Amino acid sequence: MTILSACQSAAIRLVGRKPTTIFSSQKKLELQLADLVQEAAVDIAKAFEWQALLVLAEHQGDGSTIAFDFPAGFDRMPVKGNIHSATWQQSGYRPARDRDHWIYLQTYLAAGTPGWWIVLDNQMQIYPPMGPSEKAQYYFITNEIARGADSAGKAVITKDDDTFKLDERLLTLSLIWRYREQNGLEYSESMANYERALAQIGGADKGKRILAVGAQRIPNGADIAFPGVIVP
Repeated sequence: MTILSACQSAAIRLVGRKPTTIFSSQKKLELQLADLVQEAAVDIAKAFEWQALLVLAEHQGDGSTIAFDFPAGFDRMPVKGNIHSATWQQSGYRPARDRDHWIYLQTYLAAGTPGWWIVLDNQMQIYPPMGPSEKAQYYFITNEIARGADSAGKAVITKDDDTFKLDERLLTLSLIWRYREQNGLEYSESMANYERALAQIGGADKGKRILAVGAQRIPNGADIAFPGVIVP
């Protein structure tokens, strides 16, 4: 189903009208939905480690390179992501604890077999350098949350016929509560409906949920903050 159909469903429930287009319209409702849909889609995508957003990456060794650019569309590593060796099948690469540990490994040649990895400077870094016959493989979460009419992945939704890679119902429910909030309407029930559906659908997907704890999104404006991320 398309972005247009998700927006149409939200519009019918909000104002009892079914728009024929969203991104090319200058009407207020359509402009607001077009403005909200990207935020709504990204919020859903970042809530779980969705199966539909997992992509396999592969890096080939050359005997000297330790820093590898991430593939196009890279957003983040899964919380418990592993780097697998094509040669050392009984043991994978181990994650460095932090940047200081990474320096220690390289300074004292304490790498071991097959080695260690860390994400630095927006690159996947693997030490010691992989040989020419060695490959490292891992799954990452893509930021390409939609597909265009040509089936190409897209990080930004821009057209009515773009398709959201995840559950369209979640997108509709998210649009509803965001629209109501933006227009000064009561939205607590609509947001609760969205949160319940997100938990149910995300749980069934079996991806790990990411709970970013910050200013709580509740109608009374309470400010409950913690500078971190909780992984259940």
